Amino acid sequence: NGVGKHGLEHEMCINNILIALSKGFDVIFEGNYNAHERPDFFNAVFKEHADENYIFYLEVSLDETLKRHVSRIDQRIEPEKMKELYEFASPTGHHDEVIIAERSSINQTVGKIINTAGL
Repeated sequence: NGVGKHGLEHEMCINNILIALSKGFDVIFEGNYNAHERPDFFNAVFKEHADENYIFYLEVSLDETLKRHVSRIDQRIEPEKMKELYEFASPTGHHDEVIIAERSSINQTVGKIINTAGL
């Protein structure tokens, strides 16, 4: 069908994002996204919604990811599944992407996002 392993999911995500934006909602797209599989994903969204787009990548080791996950109230995904999916987490390589290091405190991280977004 020419859409790749996750092509349908990516198309649905793009459409859902664009629908929400067209209705005036702010959108946070979060998760393990493999940019190598669909490098034009963000460009497709940004083409339709040119203003106020930000990409942040939290560069966190698997061990730290699992430690942080334990503290979450909503643990929708099991640690074993997280281990399986971790290899797909990578920076997008998009020129607007901001990489946030694991050593960044919550205050530093929030500050970086606020400054980047001009809030």
